[in-house]
Amino acid sequence: MKQLEINKDYGFVFGIDAKKGQHMIYMGDNVWQAKQNGKDPMTKKCEKTSQKVQDFINQFTTAMGRMG
Repeated sequence: MKQLEINKDYGFVFGIDAKKGQHMIYMGDNVWQAKQNGKDPMTKKCEKTSQKVQDFINQFTTAMGRMG
């Protein structure tokens, strides 16, 4: 099982676009920091957010394609 990494941007889980300066960074202990260009960062403790990201990064995926 994969674990959340401190200081990693998990914005992609929520459709947040890092190319536009938007980030959702895991700070540890269910603490998240949302950043967006031109705005002050917002920090929040949220177990639901941590669980959603944990579920997303650990979901089973199957590679589809042609073999051979």
